[in-house]
Amino acid sequence: MTDTTAATVLQAMRDDADVLRRAGQGAFGDMLHSYAASITEAIEPLITFMPESEAMLRSGRRRAWFRSQFPAWERNGNAVRVGRGDRRYRQCIVPVAAQTSEAELAGVEAARAMKQAS
Repeated sequence: MTDTTAATVLQAMRDDADVLRRAGQGAFGDMLHSYAASITEAIEPLITFMPESEAMLRSGRRRAWFRSQFPAWERNGNAVRVGRGDRRYRQCIVPVAAQTSEAELAGVEAARAMKQAS
């Protein structure tokens, strides 16, 4: 069976773009790479998993609520276990609390980006 997750499809697009560039078709390669980048940005909430602590901050919900949702979300591919006891949730499934300010969310996103960069 072929792996057709969004991440693998997008990686295949980027790989094809590189092949086109090496074959002298730079404009087509650039265009394909640009499409892959645009799609990646558009589906970021669908492919990004956040730690439980971040999901709690984003939603204003308690750990017990997330733990009660976890089995169903895991079956649907919207939650995963990473390591021992570390639960992560797909960003698009985590509700956003009305009182969560844009600044708080921006801070969480910036912290995640810094952590990934290191």
